[in-house]
Amino acid sequence: MAKPLIALAAGGTGGHVFPALAIAETLRDNGFDTLMLTDRRGAKLIPAAGRMVLPAESPFQGNILRRLRAMTALGAATVATLVLIARRPPRVMIGFGGYPAFAPLLAARLTATPALLHEQNAFLGRANRMLARWTGHLAISWEDTSNLPAGVITKRLGMPVRTAFFDIPPAKASRDDTIALTVIGGSLGAAVFADLVPDAISHLDAALRVNTRLEIARLHQRLGTTMIYVTHDQVEAMTLADKIVVLRDGRIEQVGSPIELYDNPRNTFVAQFIGSPKMNFLDHSDLSSANAKALKIDPKAGIFGIRPEHLKPTTAAKALISAPLELVENLGEYALVH
Repeated sequence: MAKPLIALAAGGTGGHVFPALAIAETLRDNGFDTLMLTDRRGAKLIPAAGRMVLPAESPFQGNILRRLRAMTALGAATVATLVLIARRPPRVMIGFGGYPAFAPLLAARLTATPALLHEQNAFLGRANRMLARWTGHLAISWEDTSNLPAGVITKRLGMPVRTAFFDIPPAKASRDDTIALTVIGGSLGAAVFADLVPDAISHLDAALRVNTRLEIARLHQRLGTTMIYVTHDQVEAMTLADKIVVLRDGRIEQVGSPIELYDNPRNTFVAQFIGSPKMNFLDHSDLSSANAKALKIDPKAGIFGIRPEHLKPTTAAKALISAPLELVENLGEYALVH
C-alpha cells in the first residue's frame, strides 16, 4: 500500500528550503511520502529523488518582458503541478513562501487540495501575503510577525529545524581566544550578518583581526561564491578582495583589482586610501625643474604623490627630495620615518 503523499512548496533560497526539509524529514519518520516543489536554485539543496523542479521568477521585478516571462513561468508551473495532483493527489500542500511556492498553492486551490502556509520571517513575504488570503490561516515563526493580511488566522509554531542541527557538537572551551559563532538565517539574514561582521571585526585586537581575515579568505575559497565585503580598512580590502569598489559620499571613485588601484589610483582620495602607510603628496613647486624632470613629473601637475616604499635614503648631494627628520618608528621588520 502506497504511503500518503505530502507536497511541500518552497522558494529557492535556504531560508525557505531548509524549514521545508525539516518538516519533510519529520513527515517521512511518521510514515508519509514527501515531494519538494521548488525552482532550480532550491533544487541544489534537495536530493533529486525527492524534488520536482518548477520554473519561477518574480512577476514584480524587471522590465515588461521579464514580467511577461515570469507570468509564463507561473502558468507552466501551475499546469505541471495540476498534472502531479491528477496523477497522485497529495493529502495536503504545504507552502513555505517564495515565488516558486505560488504555482503549487494556486494548483492546490484550483483542485480543492487542503493547503497550509508557513512563514519563516518576522516580516511576511509578498508570496505568502497573497497566498494567506486564500488559505485564511498561517503558521508563523515569530510572535510579532508583521505585515499580516486582515482576517488571516495565525498560529505561532516556531522555526522548523532539521535533526542534523542538534548533532553539531558543542564548541569546547578554548584558551587561545578562538571565537565560535553559530549563524542561522536565510538570504535576508545573511545580508544583515554581512553588515555586522565588518563592524565586529573592527573591534577585535590586531592578532584576532589577522586570523579572522584569513578565515574569511579561506571560507571564500571553499564556498566559491561571490561575496561582498564592506570595510573602512584598506588592509582588509587589499587582502580579501578580487575587485575593490572605492566609495566616497555614496559615489564610486574607482573600481579595479587591488594592484590596479595601488599602481594607478584615479585621484588623491584613492591614492591615500590604498596603501599603508598612505601616499605622500608634494607640491610641484617644492622641486627644482631638474629634479622634477628626473622624477618624470608633469610640469603642469599641481601636486604629485610618492608612496613611502618608493623612497630610498641617500646623501644630500644625490637627493631629489629632502625633508627634516621628525620621528622614526621602529616596527621590527621595517621602520617608518616621519
